[in-house]
Amino acid sequence: VQGLQRFVKAQPQDVVVRSALIDTLLSAGQNEAALQSAREGLAAAPNHPGLVYLTGRAHLLNNQPAEALRLFGQVDVLLPGSPLGPLGRAEAAWRARDPAAAASELRLAVERAPQHPEVRRLEHAVALGSGRLDQALAAARALQSAAPADALGFALEGEAHLQARRWAEAAAAFERALQRARSSRHAIQRHLALLNAGRSDEAQRFAQAWLARWPEEVALRMHLGDVAGAQGRWAEAEAQYREVTKRRPQ
Repeated sequence: VQGLQRFVKAQPQDVVVRSALIDTLLSAGQNEAALQSAREGLAAAPNHPGLVYLTGRAHLLNNQPAEALRLFGQVDVLLPGSPLGPLGRAEAAWRARDPAAAASELRLAVERAPQHPEVRRLEHAVALGSGRLDQALAAARALQSAAPADALGFALEGEAHLQARRWAEAAAAFERALQRARSSRHAIQRHLALLNAGRSDEAQRFAQAWLARWPEEVALRMHLGDVAGAQGRWAEAEAQYREVTKRRPQ
């Protein structure tokens, strides 16, 4: 974040880096900072559809849905046929707990950009949250077809299998995701899937190999401590937690 902020300060007119900063701040949960940066960017480039959309998202994540919806409508005017307007309205509807409206906007977004990763990601989330597991799986596989080298489609497939309690399929999907990108979250999910599939020895080997490769990893260690504690293996749980505090004393 700090590197992006320095670049934006030096080059305030650079829309690409500004957008990256806003997106990074939103992903980190720094919503107020993201909104401030978005407003500054929009002041410099008021008719840039991508910045208008990101400013709308920043308003949405700061609990200002009316302003967000106004900006998502502006995207439709600035760039007819873009998926960003309906994508923003779909997220707003989903946050307002209106899955029917979210699904309707998502159908339009998918029609406009069937390979857009954020469209498919939200489609997957809405489908999972609505219990439509087949649709969630279809969204994940559409991403895999569009970007076979990207981990996202395989991770989303794994999450759909997890919710359906298809443990072996989930473990395999997360393995394919991890072959493409390192992720503590997906490593934990794969470990859980293996445990639930009754493959505890394989789960242990996987965790050991992961920690041998990335010894500073603490998220998986915390998870292993939690699992050991839940199973009454207190000494093992304590050892994992002590290792975490050793590596992250703060």
